[in-house]
Amino acid sequence: MPAFLILIPTWNNLPSCACVESLRRHTAHEYQLLVHGNEGSEGTREWLGAEGIEHTANATNIGICHAVHPASEKARGDYNR
Repeated sequence: MPAFLILIPTWNNLPSCACVESLRRHTAHEYQLLVHGNEGSEGTREWLGAEGIEHTANATNIGICHAVHPASEKARGDYNR
């Protein structure tokens, strides 16, 4: 069971997903990683799929609040109770 959730919202910003590699290398605790892609017309969704990263997406930019809330509903673990 993951210790905590790391939720990363992004909007057409594949380079910002570079933080995933750092998380993989430097995070000692078990975690759930979830990325929400708003729009993602530059390859974000394809990259997330190829990397096997759990993600949600919208075809348009719905804004951070509307993106983070539905994505957070996919959280697993004790922290979600």
